[in-house]
Amino acid sequence: MRWNIQERLFGPWEKAQVLWLHGASLGECKVLLALAKRILEDFKNCPPILLTSQKTEVVDFINKKIRSDFSKHSIQTKIAPLPLNVIIKRFYKQVNPLCLILCENELWPAYLSAEKSRTNGSKLILVSGRFKRGAYLPKQILSPKAFAAADFQTELDQKRFSEKCPLLNSTVSGNWKLLSKKTKKSIHEKKYEVAFLSIHYSELAFLKNLFLNLYASNKAFIVAPRRLEEAEKFSKFFAKIKIKESRFPNFSSNGVCLIDSFGQFEKFLPLSKAAVIGGSFKARPGVHDFYEPLLFGIPTYIGPFSYGQEEMVSRYFQAGILQKLPLRPCSLPNYFASSEEIIKFLEKEIYAVEQGYLKLRQQLSNWIVKNEKTDFS
Repeated sequence: MRWNIQERLFGPWEKAQVLWLHGASLGECKVLLALAKRILEDFKNCPPILLTSQKTEVVDFINKKIRSDFSKHSIQTKIAPLPLNVIIKRFYKQVNPLCLILCENELWPAYLSAEKSRTNGSKLILVSGRFKRGAYLPKQILSPKAFAAADFQTELDQKRFSEKCPLLNSTVSGNWKLLSKKTKKSIHEKKYEVAFLSIHYSELAFLKNLFLNLYASNKAFIVAPRRLEEAEKFSKFFAKIKIKESRFPNFSSNGVCLIDSFGQFEKFLPLSKAAVIGGSFKARPGVHDFYEPLLFGIPTYIGPFSYGQEEMVSRYFQAGILQKLPLRPCSLPNYFASSEEIIKFLEKEIYAVEQGYLKLRQQLSNWIVKNEKTDFS
């Protein structure tokens, strides 16, 4: 990983007002990219959008993504300024962001302090907010006026957050990973028995028996590492347990097909019969994104751990939309919901998130129309 300390300290940052969106992981930045596209479609007079992340590999991927989808003048992606008060204060005075939109739980104290210093009130918005049990809230936001608006994934996220930081304007719409998404039942031939998504290297031992049984049954399956730089370690693991390996998009009728590059999910998920989500076979970090396979109506399984998303997982499990596996599964049990039922459930979830966006759009409309310059105290 490249750290780009020089750029994070000193920019360069354009001396022009922007609408600032910030996320940490690739998943969060993909949410914000979808949000940026909607904002630009709805506001022709919107200032340029700046999307930042601390991760250089995420910035590189998003930059490639926007080349085909956006005007180079409408959105730019950069490494985030270091979250230190002196750096963020300099960044704010130079860029004068119209507002700051954060995703999930990226609540850096320096960002929040800068927003509180606006002389005309905070223009900080949280979307797809998550707040884990016992999570820490920096003192910079312990004020009802810290956020202009906040939208949470679940009512419990909202309740836990509000107990520590009362909010004047908060709503619950669900996970914004579903913003602008459409369900799309696959009609392709199913080449892969299972797609294992966002798997950590440390989880491979727990899934070993399932891998071996799939291979013994002459089945092909996909494995997508959570950290792509670990693909070679995954390859050595499968060689050690004597499972034949290929690399996507090359296809073999049995064995593991390993993913070693970003942006492949949309290509192989329509070809998969089922999905297993990583991050859920160890107590930390907790289950990763399970929406992508569900959007295709694909039966989706998780391990026994769902740290940070317990409420959402519980609701999906009770509806029969997600199924849980034991810590060391040997096979996949029968799935409760049909593909049609999965898609119908997801369409309701998408509708709720779209309603959340409409409320955000109204808030942005007030700011973009006025387009007032902010002084910072």
